Amino acid sequence: MQEKIVHSIVTSSSKLSVLMDEASSISHTSAMIVHLKASVDGATPEFLFLELVELESQRAKDIEEALLNCLDTAGFTEEWLQKNWVSFVSDGASVMLGKNSGVATRLTARYPNLFTWHCMNHRLELAVSDAVDEVQAVNHFKVFLEKIHNLYSQSNKNSRTDKRSTTVVVKCQPCEFP
Repeated sequence: MQEKIVHSIVTSSSKLSVLMDEASSISHTSAMIVHLKASVDGATPEFLFLELVELESQRAKDIEEALLNCLDTAGFTEEWLQKNWVSFVSDGASVMLGKNSGVATRLTARYPNLFTWHCMNHRLELAVSDAVDEVQAVNHFKVFLEKIHNLYSQSNKNSRTDKRSTTVVVKCQPCEFP
């Protein structure tokens, strides 16, 4: 299926956007999630999951190499990318968007027409986090919720109890205040 989709993108010379985010597994293995936004068969551009790639290290050079390998393995040639790759979107981490040697900087050196962007969802999350940090009452509530989460996530029995409690709370009607 993925092969057919990539073939369709390549043969139609659709413009390509790559969205990338880093993640860590429970076993502390670093990985990157690669999504594409492109037009398949001339339709409206869509977001498509491409690959979950395990990273050897979190250095910009290695992340860039892993991304380019991922795109090449999927069927995007260097020549095709030079013509059709228009944007790269990631979180705002310095390893991704750093001015001197971030992944985006390295990619724009190789693909001069590439537009790089700090993901709006990540920007919003940072803004909300900053706002929450400024409001003391929210901080106390956040710490309280984190403690409850930690308590219940430590054992399977507590986790099942937590799920039942959550179901009960979700089914409750909102309170009306006079």
